[in-house]
Amino acid sequence: MKLPSFPTLLVLLILSTLYLPCSFAQDYTQWGLPEGAKARIGKGRSSDMQYSPDGTILAVASSVGIWLYDAETYQELALLKQDTEEVRNISFSPDGATLVSTETFGSIVLWDVATRKVKKVITDSSRSSAVLFSPDGKMLGTTDFKTVHLWDARTGEPKHTLTGHTLRVSSLSFSPDGRTLATGSDDKTIRLWDVTTGAEKKTLMGHTNSVSNIAFGPDGRTLMSVGTDKTVHLWDLTTGKIKKILADGGMIRRGGTLQNWSFSTGGGTFVTVSHNKTIYLWDTATGSIKRTLTNAFEMNEQVGGKVVNVSLSSDEKTLVIWRSGELIRLWNADTGKYKSLTKKDVGYVRRVAINPDGSTLATENWAGSLRFWDISTGKHKKTVANQYFPINHHYVIQAGQDTTTGIALSHNGDKLAAGARDGTTYLWDAISRQQQPLIENVYESEDVWFLKVLFSPDGKTLASWSFPRYSTMHLWDVATGMHKRTFTGHTSTLTSVSFSPDGGTLATGSQDKTVRLWDVATAIHKETLKTHTAEVRAVSFSPDGKTLVSGGMDKIIRLWNPETGKAKQTFVGHTSGISRIVFSPDGQTLASGGMEGIIHLWDVEDEIQKRTFVGHADDILSLSFSADGLNLASTSTDGTVRLWDTSTGEEKKTLAAYEDTGWRTSFYTDGWALASRFEDGRVHTYGPSRKNVELWDLATGQRLKILKGHTQRVVSVLFSTDGQTLASADDDGIVLLWDLTAILNMASEAQ
Repeated sequence: MKLPSFPTLLVLLILSTLYLPCSFAQDYTQWGLPEGAKARIGKGRSSDMQYSPDGTILAVASSVGIWLYDAETYQELALLKQDTEEVRNISFSPDGATLVSTETFGSIVLWDVATRKVKKVITDSSRSSAVLFSPDGKMLGTTDFKTVHLWDARTGEPKHTLTGHTLRVSSLSFSPDGRTLATGSDDKTIRLWDVTTGAEKKTLMGHTNSVSNIAFGPDGRTLMSVGTDKTVHLWDLTTGKIKKILADGGMIRRGGTLQNWSFSTGGGTFVTVSHNKTIYLWDTATGSIKRTLTNAFEMNEQVGGKVVNVSLSSDEKTLVIWRSGELIRLWNADTGKYKSLTKKDVGYVRRVAINPDGSTLATENWAGSLRFWDISTGKHKKTVANQYFPINHHYVIQAGQDTTTGIALSHNGDKLAAGARDGTTYLWDAISRQQQPLIENVYESEDVWFLKVLFSPDGKTLASWSFPRYSTMHLWDVATGMHKRTFTGHTSTLTSVSFSPDGGTLATGSQDKTVRLWDVATAIHKETLKTHTAEVRAVSFSPDGKTLVSGGMDKIIRLWNPETGKAKQTFVGHTSGISRIVFSPDGQTLASGGMEGIIHLWDVEDEIQKRTFVGHADDILSLSFSADGLNLASTSTDGTVRLWDTSTGEEKKTLAAYEDTGWRTSFYTDGWALASRFEDGRVHTYGPSRKNVELWDLATGQRLKILKGHTQRVVSVLFSTDGQTLASADDDGIVLLWDLTAILNMASEAQ
């Protein structure tokens, strides 16, 4: 029988959270944390889910590890985590005592389900594409491209290596008595092996293309195989001859074109779904049709538009048919009657699992929510988790003095916000370790690619705006999750957002060449500043809130009185568009970065240029002053971070990132200049370093710590404003919150 395929993983940027009114909701964020981390937000993108044979446990494989749920209470039981590799597939032994998992780079791990401990890592050198227990659970079969390995499932010791196939082995199936192993391959053949001796018994030839799926009949004397040309063969294993061809030239006999198929757990039934909306249940021993179910979909549905998925319960009484984002139909295989779960309740389904007694259906939607359904009634029983929720860390834009992406940290790092692709905003409380009330989706009528989010300085208000329709700004009450205000007026994309220090005023810059000032409490539009002649790329308030600065593609820096909207000063000196502007902590100095890579320092009171920093070779991404204003840290798309002495103009240190990596900077409370390096989310990169975050002392150029714990490419890091917390997010939406005090103490002790 073919094991679940390994789906191509979309590079998406995501966050997943769990909101449960019980102690379990507070616990799982602490399970399996790497050194230096204080919490994990999210459970990772899932790749497989399976019920235990007794139906008491639902196991969900994810990029974090394997989550075990109590199938009755729906609570998390454990996180099985072996290392920092993603788990791809899982399978229980027939007695449920052992769980086997395959990981990204080839490790096959045997877990003791009772103790939650690793029993054996049986290989770490190959990338096994299929793993299967023998019926008695004593033997384990795995594939390594053209080679098949047999292992003692109890000890993990190797038993036999089976060679002979000339191309990839795609499927495995043990005979009911466990004495024979059948293997299907891209070389168009099926080979039968003696499990006891490892000797090849027979080669079956007849397919004209790759053999994609095989299964023994219950009597062990027949074998059914499916080819990629959608031909289905029934074999007599005594003679090695084809008994019957159920499909010829891609056409199921007595039905329409074959679209999808599935074998039952025991291999006794073969289910096919045809393009003529007919479902056939075949007897794998005889090749005869056991039951025909007509009208698999409503008459107005076009079956050919999407892949139809089919699953059969272990007792072969319930058949589940579904297509992504559409109805799930439950069939009684005995009576031929069906009932549907409504699209509204089901959502975009990615995978399903049926518990062994056929009473409960578990579904996972695109956002990773696990939902449980009563098969007898079709009613929804429980929604228990958000396993996988996509947020976007790409498309970095300026937000006041901070560069923001799809996630944002509050000033002291106690709250994290995430904007999702469906227009919903999520809040997570780092103290209670619970998701706060979900912020409703106000973007349902818009084509939302992603959301941006930004906390006000006091952490009480959250701003969100969407792409491509950045022109509308929404404000939310962080304590309640309720929508507070909507700001409209810009005629083009918002490019920069900044709260005043007291949180009372919001400034927004736009591609429409204007800056708008808004009263946060009343939503009143206060002023529109119109003197820029090109796109405004940066806006920022002075520390005392009495001055607003703006700059953009017209190469001019303008200072404004935010109360009156009157222009105060103009600075000219950049030779290209201005991408970043920040005030020093005392408000007396202004730093501006241009797209040509040059940084200018301006004396605000004397209205003169103080000095120019030349060194970067490309657009300035971020600028940050130390608390005393004597140091300035800058990052650029050239892949470097530089530390400058603001009094002398000296470049004190340059750190160059590896290819396709980026930097974030922060000044720790005692003046330590910190730089964190991560994989640039705009570029696809590979290699072991892509999952790490590196913490550097920018003043000395010394690497302080390598932070390990992510299983996917790290695409964003953020420092909290107080410099105490570092948040790192990966491609699977997992966010790790790191305790910088603990990490720096560890680094000092190591030195």
